[in-house]
Amino acid sequence: TKPLNYLLTHFSLKLPLPLEAALRLPSALAASFVAPAFYLLLSYPGCRQRGLLSAILVAANPWMFELSKHSI
Repeated sequence: TKPLNYLLTHFSLKLPLPLEAALRLPSALAASFVAPAFYLLLSYPGCRQRGLLSAILVAANPWMFELSKHSI
């Protein structure tokens, strides 16, 4: 959501990073946690293939690359 992105961007700007890296850090971190989150949410005992397949599909999704590149 936007308010959470604004809050995380506010705190990432306080880090000793170049401006562009600080602006993109929250989006990049969020995108990097999406595939493991899909795996954990969709793999339950006896059905790990579903979680693994969904994590692979999310990780290979071109929209995820685009969304992780945008700062806001």
